Amino acid sequence: MMIWIEKRWPQGILLAISLWLIGVFDARAEATVYMSQRIDPLNYNCNEFLDERIKSNDVLEAPDQALEFEHCFRLQKLAMIANQRIDGAEPEFYVERVPRFKLPKGATSDVPILRVVFPQRVFFDTGKSFLRPEADQVVDIIVSALKKDAPDVTVFVAGHTDPRGGSDYNYNLSIDRAYAVAKRIFEKGGMSRNLWWIGFGEDMPLVPNTGPTGWGYNRRVEFLFSGTPAAIAIWMADMQIDGLCASNSESDAKQCKRELALKSTYEAIELREEESTLNRPTHVARRIEPDGSKDGTNPSRPPDAAINTRPQAIRVLNPVPGRRFTIDPTRRTATPGR
Repeated sequence: MMIWIEKRWPQGILLAISLWLIGVFDARAEATVYMSQRIDPLNYNCNEFLDERIKSNDVLEAPDQALEFEHCFRLQKLAMIANQRIDGAEPEFYVERVPRFKLPKGATSDVPILRVVFPQRVFFDTGKSFLRPEADQVVDIIVSALKKDAPDVTVFVAGHTDPRGGSDYNYNLSIDRAYAVAKRIFEKGGMSRNLWWIGFGEDMPLVPNTGPTGWGYNRRVEFLFSGTPAAIAIWMADMQIDGLCASNSESDAKQCKRELALKSTYEAIELREEESTLNRPTHVARRIEPDGSKDGTNPSRPPDAAINTRPQAIRVLNPVPGRRFTIDPTRRTATPGR
């Protein structure tokens, strides 16, 4: 049979077919489907996790090993959040993973993402975008962990609402809430770059919106931590969609997915610091002596120390919009902008 093929098919065509078949099987091997994994951060063993990753991923290159170590120990630093109970709300921890074939060219390994989900009531009152005082308990832990993290750590804050109210109202509310949380992290000195915010409104329900329980679960604030913003943006545009509308009822899940009204544009914006300088004039403080003389004119008392009369430069850090990603879940693409 092979002799017959070789006689009638030029070698170039046979080679092309062979390479195509190899490519198909390589692509299938790469197309690993990663399911969202909920974990208990208080009982998460980094050493066991890293051993499993190294065994299952053959040989990780040095930068990839660094990503895995940073991810695992970031999770441990943030585990204190799991003990926070505000209005009885318990955060949920998930490990997500973006396969390398979905990442920008040059990626040598899958990229892990830590996703921490809080009910909306931890941060905001109903219909409001002003942070509740209790929210600082959570923000303080996040800021403390970030200060000990790798300098290139990336954080996305994502706002989500339930479907009550108009779609445009919910979308804008989710953006305002995400910005409020990101700004508070910025103000507390948690990050000066790689801090992003995005709002999805009512468009990304984790469970079907069949009543108060579903509404409460879908009203949430999510924190996503990783070593690169591209990985989080890609997860939001792609893998996030696969996790929507989870339900024990197949009919409810199908109905929920049929009712999804995904936009083609959600914008993730980086919150960066802009340094400005204010010149504040200063004055020489002069002491008036009891006899009416000024500093230095009364020989019985030494003059006060002179104060620098030059204008003082005061460093002011302002949060301003920086880089952007356009998230398009209809095409499952994430496109970087300016």
